[in-house]
Amino acid sequence: MYQPPPRPIPPFQAPPPPRPLKKKPNPWFILGIIFGVVILCSVIGNAISKTSPTSTNTTVATDTPIPTDTPAPTATPVPTPLTNKDAIANQLKADAANAQLQGDLITTGYGAKNNAFIQIGLNAPLTMSQSDQLSLVQTDCFNGQKAVWQDPLLKR
Repeated sequence: MYQPPPRPIPPFQAPPPPRPLKKKPNPWFILGIIFGVVILCSVIGNAISKTSPTSTNTTVATDTPIPTDTPAPTATPVPTPLTNKDAIANQLKADAANAQLQGDLITTGYGAKNNAFIQIGLNAPLTMSQSDQLSLVQTDCFNGQKAVWQDPLLKR
């Protein structure tokens, strides 16, 4: 029988060398880079601010007061807040009228739970879009609340 010639045995080969480990970046190096960027930005910012045009205001200081014809302002008396329910309801009507609300159904009053109110509604049929209706009611609500908040007679 035929036998193939023996194969030569290759000499022993050492395993490939291990890959070098990746070095972790040194935290001091990273902090140094960040610190350098901050310093660079501040230097550039200072250079820009020094070259930007500046305006100078010259004022003349005088020791003598300038005479005026108007008297010194006097303190305005603070009105006493209302406590009568009917007076409060009437003041609410006046505030709603002065706020120039645009709603169709505007009612004002003083509730049983000692709360003032201004109701705003719209009459049907409505020819405006829903977003316009919402905008009108929101604006009226804000203006009505603002009128009540700013009224010194309705403060508690």
